[in-house]
Amino acid sequence: MKTVTVAHCADIHYDSDIVYMGVKGRIRKRERQASFENILKMCRQKHIEYLLIAGDLFEKPEPEEKYVERLRDKFAECDETYIFISPGNHDYITEHSPYMRENYWPDNVYIFKGGWEGVEIEEEGVSIWGAAFEEMYEREGMIGKCDDDGNIHLGVLHADIRPDSLYNPISKKQIRESNIDYLALGHIHERTNPAKEGTTWYCYSGCHDGRGFDEQGECGIYVGEVWKGGCNMEFEETAGRRYYSMRVDISDMDTDEEVAEYIENNLKGNEDDIYNIVLCGNTNGRYKPDEENIRGMTDVFFSMVVSEYQSEDYTQIANENTVRGEFVRRMLKSGDMEALDIGLRAFDMEVGYYED
Repeated sequence: MKTVTVAHCADIHYDSDIVYMGVKGRIRKRERQASFENILKMCRQKHIEYLLIAGDLFEKPEPEEKYVERLRDKFAECDETYIFISPGNHDYITEHSPYMRENYWPDNVYIFKGGWEGVEIEEEGVSIWGAAFEEMYEREGMIGKCDDDGNIHLGVLHADIRPDSLYNPISKKQIRESNIDYLALGHIHERTNPAKEGTTWYCYSGCHDGRGFDEQGECGIYVGEVWKGGCNMEFEETAGRRYYSMRVDISDMDTDEEVAEYIENNLKGNEDDIYNIVLCGNTNGRYKPDEENIRGMTDVFFSMVVSEYQSEDYTQIANENTVRGEFVRRMLKSGDMEALDIGLRAFDMEVGYYED
């Protein structure tokens, strides 16, 4: 049985700035670039035959020249790997896109520049299929069918499996009818496990290295083997740091030092990671935490400290003859203080419907 080795990544945003971190944002930008360059190094070391980049390699359609030149040179070093790029909604094709330059990219790099098309590596018995965003929004799904020619069919596409999406909406039915053996998807920054529709395996790799707190936990790529009708793709973490959110109940705390000590003793990861720390609970007005002071005392690479605590007296609220009072009485009886905290903020219209 013929197999091919494949690496699948997406949503690199190689040139993206991380402004909210200040000086450390410049460090993180270079770290994320290095994480992607390490993926290319891994392709060389593991002799990966096909690297599929499922969109948003760059943050914008016309990135600064220094980033384009660096990636061109890094791709050239990876000359034993075929690299296929499907531009997404951030790095969509424009007249002046670096993707449109003739005789610029190394011979091992192929960039899809329009609608659904296939490229055959005849001597390998492999075809690679994909498409490109030509503007920020692609309201019509850009997925088609592959030739039934006995080749192994790989697909790479920046797409959204939601019918109402503005970003290349595709359906599971279209995936099932595509005849692709493995479809590498991008756009959703959270990875999914490989799933199967008909004979087609597909998944989102998520982003290779997080930029914000909507990209928490493990970030990486899929690497493995694909054959006709099957695959064995395993997730590999490629990020140097992880993002975490922590809710810290300060109801029984009285000083910033106590809060900072609690945070350091209860980190979800380690001190090299990045944290969004939410102070919750109820201080009954006896203590007002200083967010910046706590942040300065917390010995991690970077942290944000946000206050969502209550300073009201729960007992006083529980004595109210109101819906709010009834809610507090029931929550105090249940002992679920986090639900009580969120519920009171909801009464004050401080939380959204989907907060968790």
